[in-house]
Amino acid sequence: KSIQPRVFDREWLDNIIQTSLHPPSDSECIGRKCLIFDSVPSSEWIDCVAQLARPGHYMSHDFTQITTNGPDRDVKVIVECVGPLHTMTPSSVSHFALVHISHDDLGWLELVDVWLEQKSQILLREKLHELVTKNMESLLSFRRHECRAIASVCDVSLVRTFCQLCDSLLAPFDMSKVWRPETGEPMLQQWSEALVKVFFFCAVWSIGGSMDDEGTRSKYDLLIREQYPEAGYPLKGNVYQFYVDLPEGTWRPWDTKLQLLPQITAGIVERSENGDSQESSIYRRH
Repeated sequence: KSIQPRVFDREWLDNIIQTSLHPPSDSECIGRKCLIFDSVPSSEWIDCVAQLARPGHYMSHDFTQITTNGPDRDVKVIVECVGPLHTMTPSSVSHFALVHISHDDLGWLELVDVWLEQKSQILLREKLHELVTKNMESLLSFRRHECRAIASVCDVSLVRTFCQLCDSLLAPFDMSKVWRPETGEPMLQQWSEALVKVFFFCAVWSIGGSMDDEGTRSKYDLLIREQYPEAGYPLKGNVYQFYVDLPEGTWRPWDTKLQLLPQITAGIVERSENGDSQESSIYRRH
């Protein structure tokens, strides 16, 4: 990846390519290599990279030939350009097969599809897909149109955070022993209800975590309670004040995680109006 792509450094690029194409040691993988170059479109450096597509044709900045196997044998070359290609010459891009992806082509749905494909348990994957399909778009839409946030965050980032939170909550449990027909209907029903609460807990802190004030959070709290009663939040408090306790799938207040310390007697020396010192005791609870 070029940190300063508009400041072209041919010697730096040559060193990167030479190191990447160096024959592997016995302890390293001897399979095919894939070199990925990431920068803004620039004919100067892409012309250099294009030489890798022709075995034995790469010439360094000092006209020294760098031997390559070429992408048709053991090396594949991928060039990732974030930006329009109008600055590129036809000859520069003619060496590559082009795949154009616009900002609208990849949304949060595609992110969720990849995430769900990684779930080996079919029942778990189907339940998560059902919850996301039913609820995610309306929650994101409410945030976009009805709420104020501390910072502008795109839907893809919000959903990525949701997926990461969900994985973190479920990580301590062996889902392969839960989401299978042999588990039994009662246990599957318990985990199904718990998973609903996991979904809404993650939705509260991923989608609603960056909301800016109590007023906006109150609106989000009201939405969850009125439109999604299956979340089963307690009537007292708001949705931000509870976490889901697994594997029971029970809502519990955050303050239950705080350990109450015993009362501590502390001596304080007070000076009276006549200048005499006297000690008094107070009690503090942390």
